[in-house]
Amino acid sequence: MGSSQKKNMITKKPLRSYYLVLSLVAVIVIVLASYFVVHIRQVTYQQGEHYLLEISQSIADKMNLNTNISLSELRITASNYIERKEAHGSVGDFLQKRGEALDFSFLSFMDMNGKCTNDKGQTFNFSNDDMIMEVLEGKEIITDSIGLKSYNQDGLIYGVPVYQNDEIIGGIIALESKEWINSLLAENYFDEQAYFHVIENDGTFVMKSNNDNDLMIGHNFFYELSNQSTLSQKQFQNIHDAIGKGQSGSFVFHQKNNKQNTQLVYYVPLLKDMSLIFMIDQHVALGPFQDLAFYSTIILLTIIILLTGVLLLVFINYRKNNTQLYETAYVDTVTQGYNQTRFRIEAGQLISTHPPLTYTFLILDISRFKLINDAFGYQGGNRLLKYIHDVIKVKLKDDEMICRIAADQFVILLHRHDESSIVELLDSSISQMNNFNKKLQEKYFLTFTIGAYMIDDPNLSVVFIQDRANVARKSKACSKNHPFYRLTFFAQAEHQRMLKEKDMENRMEEALTNREFVVYFQPKIELKSNRYVGGEALVRWLNPQKGLIPPDEFIPFFEENGFIIKLDLYVFECVCQHIRIWLDAKLTLVPISVNLSRAHLNNPHFLDNYILIQQKYNVPPHLIEIEITESLLSENLETVIWAIDKIHKAGFTCSLDDFGSGYSSLNMLSSINVDVIKLDRAFFKSLDMENNRERAIIETIIDMTKRLKMRTVSEGVESGLQLEFLKTIDCDMVQGYVVSKPVPVNEFEKMIFKERG
Repeated sequence: MGSSQKKNMITKKPLRSYYLVLSLVAVIVIVLASYFVVHIRQVTYQQGEHYLLEISQSIADKMNLNTNISLSELRITASNYIERKEAHGSVGDFLQKRGEALDFSFLSFMDMNGKCTNDKGQTFNFSNDDMIMEVLEGKEIITDSIGLKSYNQDGLIYGVPVYQNDEIIGGIIALESKEWINSLLAENYFDEQAYFHVIENDGTFVMKSNNDNDLMIGHNFFYELSNQSTLSQKQFQNIHDAIGKGQSGSFVFHQKNNKQNTQLVYYVPLLKDMSLIFMIDQHVALGPFQDLAFYSTIILLTIIILLTGVLLLVFINYRKNNTQLYETAYVDTVTQGYNQTRFRIEAGQLISTHPPLTYTFLILDISRFKLINDAFGYQGGNRLLKYIHDVIKVKLKDDEMICRIAADQFVILLHRHDESSIVELLDSSISQMNNFNKKLQEKYFLTFTIGAYMIDDPNLSVVFIQDRANVARKSKACSKNHPFYRLTFFAQAEHQRMLKEKDMENRMEEALTNREFVVYFQPKIELKSNRYVGGEALVRWLNPQKGLIPPDEFIPFFEENGFIIKLDLYVFECVCQHIRIWLDAKLTLVPISVNLSRAHLNNPHFLDNYILIQQKYNVPPHLIEIEITESLLSENLETVIWAIDKIHKAGFTCSLDDFGSGYSSLNMLSSINVDVIKLDRAFFKSLDMENNRERAIIETIIDMTKRLKMRTVSEGVESGLQLEFLKTIDCDMVQGYVVSKPVPVNEFEKMIFKERG
């Protein structure tokens, strides 16, 4: 074998190795890409389904809440009807005033013959309408006004019976306009291509979509579904049974006359044996998700092709194309400076190898950059971006850098941590940027919004550091307001907060040992007797250096780090000590409520320590009320129910604090066995109670709690008008500044025991 042949073989062996490696990499990439494509399709469809179900459930929740409130308003009107009639002999004014206070189109009383006159002076006879006449049989009804023989206005009819001496003497009938219901149905989803219906569980339409393209043109959903769809008899029966049983679910059907029309249908139960039907064309609903899966596939295929090409070029022409590859990987094509990849690599190395607060990270956003592109074109815009980059780059030190990360955004790493030098650099740079147009007849100026983060944690990735600077840029706060820019520092407020929390963490155990935490008491009065009937224990921090610290400055942090458990038990023991002193003095006591933080519920034996303290001081448990917050209901209802049961078994009473501050459903009240509901101060924003909806909601909640045999306390009451309103709707107790602010124990004792002798 000749020398030339040996040379060829030597040359071919590495080439075969290169091709083998290349092929292996390509196969791995293709397999992984195929798996990713299948996975992203599954995930996108699941996300789409989940999103549509959330829409259905959200609208159903709004409908249920509206129905509850509407029926509660009618029940209150019905319960007051006889009283007003006996007092005045006529209820016309009562219905008119009540109608003005509520959001119904009309409000009326129907006698036992089906005749009624509404608050607008109109008269109707419902004797021929079987659904309406069911009210006289003791039923509460909701029905669509369409199809009623004696009524021609469009909307939902509500009806509740009126009782006198346990006998039905008539009914309160109200109309809720379709405009109001349609606002709840919110048919602006998907550019009004979604259809929402409300049906009875036998399929009868109660409320139909106003969409002209709606497929459901008849009076019964199941009838229309059997005529319009290609569903099998078994599929149809399963759907029919599920809706009839008040279940939720979804299905897909093709239209018989147009099999290209595929409809997604979601059904969710409502109150009063009704269901919400949400229909939408599959392409409209899942089109964006299908497009995402499709484009992901295209992108992955493109990446595979590009990767294969790049690898081939690397293996064949590595030395020849090294410079070109470097520029592609690390150079921004517009500014010819660093691109984002190179910036993150080099900035990360600099930050991680220096102490905290060595570097400051800036992000600059050009305001209204689109107008510049529109006026001068993209080439003119690119020239301006390069000009901005070069002006700043010239002023930077060797270990500082700038990079364009988006069309109109730059990031800068500065080896400076004092605000004055940073402001000086920005003033100089931005002033120079705006000097170029001095001689132009029509001047325009560049303005910026800038966020800065003084890097106090070098271990953070550049992505997180950039996020913090961006948070500062978007913040409403402002550290420096210049005619051409607005600068905000993230680290300024954040660093102070972290230092403050660290100081509290260092001091909290010592403060507890030194009894720096002081228990204050806020009294409660009973509205009927105007007597003190209880109090709530609230903690304050009496810091020797800083004075009295309010709870909103340390309670959230203690809840976060778990110290709240020790603090709660400390407050509970202080309360038991005071009750023991009062018992020994033979004083007539009132119950004292204490707060139970959510952190306790992580321990199944959380109440054992409370019981040990209560037994230690031999305090009757009925003198202690344990408060749990409403927000726990939406987080873990089952755990809350279990905790309430343990509290009651220990002999304590239990109250639900901050009711109305969160988003828990009124329906949850039927599941929890608390003794007292405390209405959150958010209900009492209006000092003169002039908001009719606010009044109606408070009245409805109090009426509902009374039906559930619960007592009510209104928190945060600050005015006499609020107090008088709460008296008129039979609220049990009030706690707020109108009675007394939280006071030290000696002042509380004077207030409570002076009154009780």
